[in-house]
Amino acid sequence: MPNALFNRITQNKQYNSVAYFFPIQLLLVHLKKNQSLVFFWLLLFGLITQSIAPKYGTPYLFLTPEYLGKVNYVSFGIIGFSCGGFILAYNLASYIRNSYRFPFLATLSNPFVKYYINNSILPIVFLVVYMGYVIHFQRTYEFKSIAEVTGCVAGFLSGFMLFQLIGLSYFTKTNKDIVQLFGIGGDEKDTSNNKTKTPWKNNYDKKEDRDWYVETYFSSFTSIRRARAYAHYDKQMLRAVYSQNHSNSTLFQIVVFISLVGLGLLRDYPLFSIPAGASTFLAITMGLMISNAVYPFLRGWTTIVGIVTVFALNYLSTTPTFRIINKLEGVNYSQPNVPYNNTILNAFENDDSANINDYNEGLAYLNNWYAKVATSTSQEKPKLIIINTTGGGLRSTGWSTRLLSYTDSTLNHKLFNNAVLLTGASGGAIGLAFWRQFTYEKMHNSTSDVSVKNSKELFNNVTGDILNSIMLSVATNDLFFRLKHVTHNGETYTKDRGFALQDVLNKNTINCLNKPLSYYAPLESKAAMPMLILAPTIMNDGRRLLISPQPLAYLTKRKSNNHKQFNFLTEAVEYTKLFKQNNPMQLPLISALRLSASFPLVSPTVALPTKPYIEVMDAGVRDNFGVLSSIQFLHTFKSWIAQNTSGVVLVQVRDRVKQFEVSAAAPAGVAESFISPFGNYYGNMFHIQDYSYDEQLKYIPSWLGAPFDVVEFNLKNSEKQNISLSWHLTTKE
Repeated sequence: MPNALFNRITQNKQYNSVAYFFPIQLLLVHLKKNQSLVFFWLLLFGLITQSIAPKYGTPYLFLTPEYLGKVNYVSFGIIGFSCGGFILAYNLASYIRNSYRFPFLATLSNPFVKYYINNSILPIVFLVVYMGYVIHFQRTYEFKSIAEVTGCVAGFLSGFMLFQLIGLSYFTKTNKDIVQLFGIGGDEKDTSNNKTKTPWKNNYDKKEDRDWYVETYFSSFTSIRRARAYAHYDKQMLRAVYSQNHSNSTLFQIVVFISLVGLGLLRDYPLFSIPAGASTFLAITMGLMISNAVYPFLRGWTTIVGIVTVFALNYLSTTPTFRIINKLEGVNYSQPNVPYNNTILNAFENDDSANINDYNEGLAYLNNWYAKVATSTSQEKPKLIIINTTGGGLRSTGWSTRLLSYTDSTLNHKLFNNAVLLTGASGGAIGLAFWRQFTYEKMHNSTSDVSVKNSKELFNNVTGDILNSIMLSVATNDLFFRLKHVTHNGETYTKDRGFALQDVLNKNTINCLNKPLSYYAPLESKAAMPMLILAPTIMNDGRRLLISPQPLAYLTKRKSNNHKQFNFLTEAVEYTKLFKQNNPMQLPLISALRLSASFPLVSPTVALPTKPYIEVMDAGVRDNFGVLSSIQFLHTFKSWIAQNTSGVVLVQVRDRVKQFEVSAAAPAGVAESFISPFGNYYGNMFHIQDYSYDEQLKYIPSWLGAPFDVVEFNLKNSEKQNISLSWHLTTKE
């Protein structure tokens, strides 16, 4: 009975017309044979539907592309053009892999164009879904009018159609069919075909060459025809058609490849800094083209060889000969590498002379601060303010900049004048440094570019898009080849996405932070501006790398005369002492800020010239709030603070509300039961830091000897209206 039912269904004409329709067969062949191509579509669908990494703003790369600071017809046109390139590359990859499975195709005119039309199910579904999400997003999050949204959609479609016109025109004019190659064939309108269905598989071919049966196909987007018979054609003639078509695609891919290289070389110019979503399309397109180039030689082995190649290249990159060192601009790598081991760290720990000298330098700084504040306010014992800011990409940068500038202006610069120490991580530290610099210049009547801008202009500047340059560097540079270099103080550095971040960050902060540490040393010592301490994380051992123009041995020393019996670990290392032979004071502050904001994946970890190399990354890994340095500073100078101040105010600028809702545990399957502990730890990492800091902060009044208050400014960043942890913000964010 089941067999009879199956036979009745398969002999049904309506069933056959659908099941053996060429677009359906192509979809099935992708699902069965080309999972790697399907993966790219799943990735893109996940991104545009905000199913992949929504907290990090990844979907915004496609839903709100920014070009030259604007989201408009042009920016969407570039996205459309790059999307068109990806879809054409996808069709080329599919054609090269699958055309031989459908011999009837070689008997048609313009076989690739016919294949392209019939292989449009996934592209069309993607375009429809994408347009729907773009319209909703632009109306809801970018507050655009219907006319503006229409312009964005028109821009995308214009760019998309332009690339299709260029690509398909090329293949129409250069690809040859069986008539052009051999002078044989009939009118395509000849719909002759065997009434009896030919076997599903052609058994005289090799296993991987067996045919997939097709009854009908799109001869154009508006016309359906029956597939022509091909059994009377010489098999080698059909193969020759495909071979010519495949070879012809090589020139097109070379042109696209050269264009990508050129775009990478010109990426530093704003005109060529295309939207990040376009760069993502380019990166995928580049991968497809490489796959297309090797597939004719490897065929079914392409995927496994590709995986092995990736692992092999990864292994080679760990060897001294092929290792890629991501350097930090301003660091001297020409000197012999500095030893980094327990012996060196213990030597710093036991250097009592340096500790005493640095402590005295700190006292001198505090006395200068006291003299400044006492004179300007006539207060015998002023309040000492410490400001901490959290990491969090552009949301923290914008929040800390706006909040501190508004609060300081409201208090007539008392916040700036009474601040002694500024600490933070990632984007928050960038906002701190920017606020410190432009406030100092405004207070001293500077005529610099930053001092003449109002607070709204400064906010718009510092929250400008950074992600475009990062993603363009990934697509055209980091993943494949690194051709660009930059020279600083006679040292040459290979540019990567970290340099791209730094370059744009420098422009967004109006070049006011591109000064060496030596510039800030006297200003901080004289208390003309508060001291700033950055503390990126050393990946090798988890220690903090303290970066400051001021000597900080008192913050790295753990032992004391009262606790010599304890075996304390050295928790932090001072940058200027570790690299004293490498001109450490010439490090630009913008480089140090970039190092402190090296968020995983988005920015590469940086190798510093030690032996062995130490890899340094985002400060938030160890201390996302800057609290550790603040507590150590207070403990070191507690006697002076008790005698000379009326207390300490710790100002915390947080990128989300501290009190959080407890989320219900989602039902876990077998796979989730293994993975969830790691994911939950990462998801709660900053909560764990908060627990630890609160435990330490509550004991400060017991040993400080002066009043201690904590003032929190929390950004209302709820789960429902989440502001993404990203280097790009939408208008609504």
